[in-house]
Amino acid sequence: MASDWELTAADRELFDRELQSFVPDRVFDAHAHWYHLHQFAAGTAPPFLQAGPVAAGFEAYQAAMAELTPGRTTDGVFFPYPHPNLDVAAGNAFLAEELRQAPGSRGHMLVTPAHEPDFIREQVL
Repeated sequence: MASDWELTAADRELFDRELQSFVPDRVFDAHAHWYHLHQFAAGTAPPFLQAGPVAAGFEAYQAAMAELTPGRTTDGVFFPYPHPNLDVAAGNAFLAEELRQAPGSRGHMLVTPAHEPDFIREQVL
């Protein structure tokens, strides 16, 4: 049985049959999460993430999209993976670094109730 991280023959067949003629050459993904497992307290990342790549950022995303939607260019809006055991600062830093490779994409900073408005404003600027 394939994991959630593997593209199957059935996935490819579905794309060829239902989406190949429909999906445009340029795709904008409106919501996706990038993460690095080191952003979580040891062993506390969700099992779904632990089953995937250690770092799911720009390169991993582009590789997955190239496999899922061949011949398409994909940009998007990306977020750190929200989780109680996430080091939020590390998640935001990873996102910002990965976005440097993706000029057609944007990111949303993860904030918590503990973040002061002035801190958020300073980070965004």
